[in-house]
Amino acid sequence: MEMESCCDSSVEKCDIFDFMARYVGMTIIHPGGLQATRELAEGCLIDKNSRVLDLACGKGTSSIYLARRYGCQVVGLDIAEDLIDTGRELARKSGVQKLMPAGSSCLKMQAWRI
Repeated sequence: MEMESCCDSSVEKCDIFDFMARYVGMTIIHPGGLQATRELAEGCLIDKNSRVLDLACGKGTSSIYLARRYGCQVVGLDIAEDLIDTGRELARKSGVQKLMPAGSSCLKMQAWRI
């Protein structure tokens, strides 16, 4: 991964987990990075009719990937409102419409089937 690719607004090119692992040496944030997300999604047989709940979604990298790749509905939930705000912006820039980032203020949201 070249440093320039981390400045790109594309989620696939600017994966914070890959950046942290390669340049900062921290891999505990999201063990396996986007590759682990890909493998998990394939193992779960996610498709356009799936509904995914991404707990502790952070800025929504995995949520955005799933919504873009599979066209499924994703709710990304995180207690850090600043990360949710970043996730909303990244989703907008990525053209993702089936993503609902939700912060701690939404914890009382209506139940929905997963």
